[in-house]
Amino acid sequence: MKSKLTIIRFLSILLLGFFSSCEDVVQIDLDKGQSQLVVDAIINNKADTQNIYLSQSIDYFDNSGKLFPVLADTVYITDNEGNAFVFSPHSPGRYVYVPNPLDSFTIGNLYTLHVRAQNHSYVAQSKMERVTSIDSIGQIKNEGGGFGGGGTEPIGSFVYLYAKDLPGQTDIAWIRTYRNGKFLNAVDKLNLVYNAADGPGSPTDGLEFIFPICFIRTNDFANPYLSGEKVKIELYSISEGYYYFLRLAAEQSQNGGLFATPPVNVKTNIEPVGNAPKALGYFNVGASKELEITID
Repeated sequence: MKSKLTIIRFLSILLLGFFSSCEDVVQIDLDKGQSQLVVDAIINNKADTQNIYLSQSIDYFDNSGKLFPVLADTVYITDNEGNAFVFSPHSPGRYVYVPNPLDSFTIGNLYTLHVRAQNHSYVAQSKMERVTSIDSIGQIKNEGGGFGGGGTEPIGSFVYLYAKDLPGQTDIAWIRTYRNGKFLNAVDKLNLVYNAADGPGSPTDGLEFIFPICFIRTNDFANPYLSGEKVKIELYSISEGYYYFLRLAAEQSQNGGLFATPPVNVKTNIEPVGNAPKALGYFNVGASKELEITID
């Protein structure tokens, strides 16, 4: 009996020493990754000023939130019809182009982005795809009983998007909701529609947009719209590559917890020319349709 107790005590001491050692702080010096050029070039066919942003990537563990603008030698876009759209420096890292009726971006054209920065050249291509129209934006009022009489949503109004996918081909769009002119850009509200549904594989070509896209992601149920507020919804056509870029970027930004997946590089369409180092970001030229209402 004494020998059994001795063994048990010995094991207890070993385990206690093991768990105590787990409390020690271990400092690990990690090599910083190579900084890369980041290109944010999301262009539309509206008459508004078009922007391209150039910056330098930061280390994965850098939580400073700082952006490091990049000064470029040239930034311009060409199309398959021989037109050129030159972007001028506006502020550090920001390059702008103001369209006019004679040289606006056109649905169906193929566009090539050219960037010369840090003694290296980069190119990217994007075709402007079509986008469907917004039929209307409806209003659903909650006067205290919630939806169906059993909900707990605050008093106010919620909006419902009525739109239908164009038949005959794959159509992908980013649905962007604005409240009093401010884009509601929360990651969990990323609203992408792929042939009226959430993604490929659904037999929804030519159908009405599904309920989560029309309603769930166009509202903040903890903060409903109030009378007099303005709500604008924009449909912006995107390529399939940009669709997966946005999806993966959103997943990575919310990736955490016990069952988090290892972080991965989000695929880019910015291609280095010659011996230029790799770059990050995306270039998309998309058509835009929008509708704005005032809440009753």
